[in-house]
Amino acid sequence: MIRAVAILAGKDFALLWRDRPALFWTFVFPVLVAVVIGAMFGGAPAPALVPVQVLDQGDAGRARMLDELPGIQAVRAENEQAGEAAVRAGRAAALVVLRPGGAVELRGDLARRGEVELLRALVAGMGAAKPAITAIAGGADRPRTPFERSVAAGMAWALIGAAASFALSLAREAQAGLFVRLRAAPIARLDVLLGKAAACWLACLGELLLLALLGAALGAMRPGEMLAPAMAIAAAASCFAGLMLLTSQLGDGEMKVAASAWGLMLVLALFGGAILPPAMLPEWMQSIGQASPVRWAMQALEAALGSGQGWRDVARPSAMLAATGAIAFALGWALFLRRAR
Repeated sequence: MIRAVAILAGKDFALLWRDRPALFWTFVFPVLVAVVIGAMFGGAPAPALVPVQVLDQGDAGRARMLDELPGIQAVRAENEQAGEAAVRAGRAAALVVLRPGGAVELRGDLARRGEVELLRALVAGMGAAKPAITAIAGGADRPRTPFERSVAAGMAWALIGAAASFALSLAREAQAGLFVRLRAAPIARLDVLLGKAAACWLACLGELLLLALLGAALGAMRPGEMLAPAMAIAAAASCFAGLMLLTSQLGDGEMKVAASAWGLMLVLALFGGAILPPAMLPEWMQSIGQASPVRWAMQALEAALGSGQGWRDVARPSAMLAATGAIAFALGWALFLRRAR
């Protein structure tokens, strides 16, 4: 059985290498996400709530509006010096000064440009002119490079691309009559599915390692103990290998599976924070996003690789990822057997 699964996994890798669109979405697009988003927006996705210091010098109405903005955690500053000190210490992304007469000043840590630009747009949406940004040099707690969070988003897209590509490959083989021909071959149908899942798992593993090396070159990765990255990477790859099998059974034919797989993955990415920063989403979407495997994968990978946290810090999201992968694989296998009758 193991030899058959290994041979089938090698066959699937050869098919992936020949499938240029799948190769792009699995290996090239995640690298572009990590590099381009990090370069342009300072490392989206941002944290669920953007911490902001607010100094009200005579515009109580706008101060209350800031308190009610979604994705903003507004804290009153005693004075300008205290607000800027909070930004320098990394406790806030920016200081908003509300002057009498409606003037608004925005002073932010440009190492957190994604959060500062979001805050700038929200302030403009309150009816004020879009304020200029006065830079404040952050301290040691700020991200060292703008790529720390964007690399985690790139890793999420690597998992999504691999799962969708292998799901489409399995549907294409089924439509071509592979499983009908296997009835006369000494290969079990489970071996074929395990071979596909193994190939997907290894593709996820390889892309995550590639992005980890890229992140290290960009100064965005600083792993601590080796057990935590190993747990996070293995669990994330296992989860999306299971989701691959499940999504491959959500339609009859290549086109239906492609629509189902990419549709489901895009929804998980949107709610999970791989498309937009969670701070830009409504609160109800942020709440639903807590159940997205994409969110768990990004949290585990960023904690293990970007922040250097220990295995205890990534154990919970890793366990949730592994359990989701096992459940998804079991559901996919059950759907496959039902359709094969």
